[in-house]
Amino acid sequence: MFLIQHFFEILLFLDELRIRLGLAKLPPPCPVGELVNASGYVYGPCQYDGPFKPSGATCNSSMVIIGGQVLSCIASDGRYAVFKARLSYDECWPPGNRLAKTCLAVLASSEYVVFVDLRSGEAVATSLSVSEAISEKDVVFGKDGVYLRGDRPRDFISLRVELDPTKLRISQPVELVNGTMIKVIPAGS
Repeated sequence: MFLIQHFFEILLFLDELRIRLGLAKLPPPCPVGELVNASGYVYGPCQYDGPFKPSGATCNSSMVIIGGQVLSCIASDGRYAVFKARLSYDECWPPGNRLAKTCLAVLASSEYVVFVDLRSGEAVATSLSVSEAISEKDVVFGKDGVYLRGDRPRDFISLRVELDPTKLRISQPVELVNGTMIKVIPAGS
């Protein structure tokens, strides 16, 4: 055990040295959804029956994403899609995409709302509490991004998701809304 601990300490030291020398850099911090005044459309529920392959957090997170499963397609406007998904992950230290990591041996799985840019596969996810439900009425598609109805900022993790947009069926806009919302994905992300 002593040798393993020192091995990880050496890897961590080498990783820190690479960062200080400019040979590597830390990933950006994870985004926080900000409260903004916005307007946009609420769409009806969508349907998705294709592959859903999330991969590693692209921000400074302790999560190493191993897989995922779509539980439901919440809404989509054809540019973005919002899913309720179960993400499987491991918790690792130190956070971020670093060379030296110590990961727990236990695979965790939790429900998340995943917001995907259908053009690029870039995505953000926010965890759902046991009592929390998010429906298509809570998601607003504006001309400059996606919003979530709510009155408190939320933490997100950035990730990538591979999916097949041709397997996505979207509904029509059902309501125009204005007000204070949480900005989730900026346009052109």
